[in-house]
This record gives sequence, C-alpha cells and structure tokens, in this order.
Amino acid sequence: MKTGFVHVAGVLLGLGVVSAAAEPQPVRARMVADASRPGPGGTLHVGVLFEIEEGWHIYWKNPGDAGLATEVRLTLPSGLEAAAPRWPVPRRFTQPGGLAGYGYESSLLLASEVRLAGPPPDEGSPVTAEASWLACKEVCLLGSARLEGRWPLAVAAAEFERWRAELPAGDGPPFSVNVTGGWTAGERRAGLAMWFSWPAPPGEVELFPDAGGRLKLGSPRVQTRGNLTRVDLEATVVGSSSPVTSLNAVVTARDAAGTRRAWEIVIPLAGQP
Repeated sequence: MKTGFVHVAGVLLGLGVVSAAAEPQPVRARMVADASRPGPGGTLHVGVLFEIEEGWHIYWKNPGDAGLATEVRLTLPSGLEAAAPRWPVPRRFTQPGGLAGYGYESSLLLASEVRLAGPPPDEGSPVTAEASWLACKEVCLLGSARLEGRWPLAVAAAEFERWRAELPAGDGPPFSVNVTGGWTAGERRAGLAMWFSWPAPPGEVELFPDAGGRLKLGSPRVQTRGNLTRVDLEATVVGSSSPVTSLNAVVTARDAAGTRRAWEIVIPLAGQP
C-alpha cells in the first residue's frame, strides 16, 4: 500500500492537483440509459455521461505517464446485472514535463450493458452510480459524484449513438502482430518490440496499452515506414507474482481518407517474470 500511495501522490504532485473546493468543477456527471426498458434479448445500456468544459480533459482506464483513471460503479435494482463498462477510444495528451496522458475532451460516456436476470424492477426502484475523475488543464482537480435515479432512467439516445461510433471496431484488425523481447527468468522488467504488418501504409498509428493493474508501462514509441509499424514498450510487473502472458491494447490508425479507426487487440507476451 505504501508504494502505491507514494506513486499516486507523486503523480498528483507532478500534475499540480489542487483541492476541488478551491475551484468550480469543470466536469458535470449524469446517469443515462439508451432505453427505458430492456429490448430484445433482455438488455439495455446504462452509464454515466461526463460533460467536460472546453480546454479540460479526464482520463482513460490507463491514464498514461501521469493522471488517474475515471471510475464508475453502478448499483442496480434486483433483477438487473451489469457487465464491465466499455470505453470509447481515447486520445493522447502531452502534459507538463512531456508526460503522456490518455483520455477525453468535451465528453465521455462510460456505459455498461445491463441484462435482465430476473423479474423486471418495480417502477421507481433506486439506481445509483458512484463516479470519480481527475480533470486537468493548467492544474488538475479531483472530482466525484453520487448520482441517484429511479427506474426507468432518463433516455439519451443521441449520446449512446455517438458512444457506439467511438468504440473500437468489433471486427478483427486488418494487421498482423509479431512480438519480440519479453521477460527473462527472475526479471520483472522487460523491453518489448511489437511489429504490425498492414495491408496498405497506415496514417498516424497510435497504441494505447491497458496495464490492467498488473503492469507499469512506459510511453509507447511508434515508428511507421511503409506497411510496417514498430512499437517499443517497456513493461514492469507490479503487485503480483503470477505470470503475465498477454497485454490488452487499443490500436488506432488513419485510413486513406483520414478517418481514425481503432481496434482492441490482445498481445501475447513471451517468457515469465
């Protein structure tokens, strides 16, 4: 616990975090759904919409070199079960000191698929969401909200349509991946080189690695030449002695028309720390 506290404290100090009470909050949060009742298959989506003032940003599940992940915890009436939230594709920010950050400007909808697992909830049943975030501009402000609603929730169809368009593609990626490097016995730190082979030269390739709470990751170094992209990444195992055999990531690239596309991938890792 001590190591984690020191790390987080150092991150916040480096970003210039001040008390939320010292400044007006630049982020407003509200709970929304994409339907008032479960549709075919007994599902709907419920989430928290963060509306962010111009010039500010909040963070992805891996905040990058500095920052804190945005969090949402739903409490649903009996009969409803929520899956893990799905994250829209983040963007990269350059922060003070040249530190990389991953997150969102303008707005973020962090939503989960909710399944009907029993009799439908009674009208007026309570639904709550605990949300927390770190908003940054010249300084950073910690924010949190406890959101309370009643079943059925307010519907925000347009926001969910935008959310779906900003999720990574559901189909497989158009590239192949080859990984060199990895852990040697007894070492907790590894240098990884990932090679992406594309069917045509891509534009502006980025990789957003998801540490998953088990790895500390450096900023990826991305180089593309023709149909080949190389990504170098340093990874250190933290907080667990069990093997880390894969790394989740989001890869983005621009196509010939300049449209940004994204894919979720699982990268196999060689060796055991």
